Amino acid sequence: MKKVIMLLSNPCIKDPRVENEAEILSSSGYDVQILAWDRKLEASIKEKRKKFKIIRVRSKSDYARGLIQIFSFFQLYFKFIKYLLWTKDLNIVHCHDLDTLAAGVIVKIFKRIKLVYDAHEIYSDMVFKNFLLNRLCVAFEKFFLKFTDLFITVSNTRKKWYEKNKYSKSPVILGNWKSESSLKLNIKMEKRKLKITDKILILYIGSLNKERMIAELVEAIKNDKRFAFFIAGNGTEKDRILKTIENANNIKYLGYLKNDKEIDYYNKICDVIYYGINSSYTISKTASPNKMFEAISLDKIFYCTRVGEMKIINRINEPFVFIKNFEKDLNKIYKLIFNKNLRKNLSDKNKFLSKLYNYENFKKILLYNYSTLE
Repeated sequence: MKKVIMLLSNPCIKDPRVENEAEILSSSGYDVQILAWDRKLEASIKEKRKKFKIIRVRSKSDYARGLIQIFSFFQLYFKFIKYLLWTKDLNIVHCHDLDTLAAGVIVKIFKRIKLVYDAHEIYSDMVFKNFLLNRLCVAFEKFFLKFTDLFITVSNTRKKWYEKNKYSKSPVILGNWKSESSLKLNIKMEKRKLKITDKILILYIGSLNKERMIAELVEAIKNDKRFAFFIAGNGTEKDRILKTIENANNIKYLGYLKNDKEIDYYNKICDVIYYGINSSYTISKTASPNKMFEAISLDKIFYCTRVGEMKIINRINEPFVFIKNFEKDLNKIYKLIFNKNLRKNLSDKNKFLSKLYNYENFKKILLYNYSTLE
């Protein structure tokens, strides 16, 4: 049985794509551990999830601390590397994102292991706005990539970004693809319980930051009684949003949803899944949200910004409603919901896409590429 250790710079309280990979590998004969960073010192040190284990390294720090964070990473790398070097019969180190890759490279130099680099983000664009620091980050990533045996990323847009920036290896695409939830609900009954029987329900679950344009959509919906808007998440705009919706009886804040069953529930009963991101932000150019694949798998209207992976996938059969003007967009969505021919056409498009982007294909691609490491 081949031993795989995944390195992760968050505590893995909830990280669906990482957990999917760990679950698939552990169910296919690999001994999988996730070595995660608990910088808040809040989670249990050891945890068993289905067939894989999570070991949390405790090293106190915080998020979004800028360059000062580098000292915390030195402490983390020391603990990661020490753990990996003392692990017997280690075969594969799977590094999630650039902020764990240096530790994997050092271990590869000292031990005969295979090294997987799984780039969830364009890290240089996400972290560094300064041009020189951004380019320095790209140079480090290119250097570390030479040591890797398998390079993975999450979308076509990110693959094209690596190719455009002349990386030495082209990544395999393993997106946040979903299969339809097994949760069964009587949607009309659930809407009745929530007192929104006569309304089109738009749902947003995610970060409540300025670039997501939640406050602007709230302003459009709060006076439009055809719609209800449920919002879940946390972020810098939370207080502003809560203040705006105080007297809006068709808008509800659900809090921060950690439970998969709660997320499944609201995904199932909604009519529209929203994902807006201001296209002027650098990170928007390669955006590939989980919500897009949830909308496809659940046959929901996906209302989003025309950017990143949404723009590429829309070229296949044009299934999405793109943000142009919130008030006019709501009229378009209303028509789409109540016109049977238009709605059936959208369902056919979602069914086609769900055959391309689903959990089974994710599993096949992951296992095939892992088999090449042997």
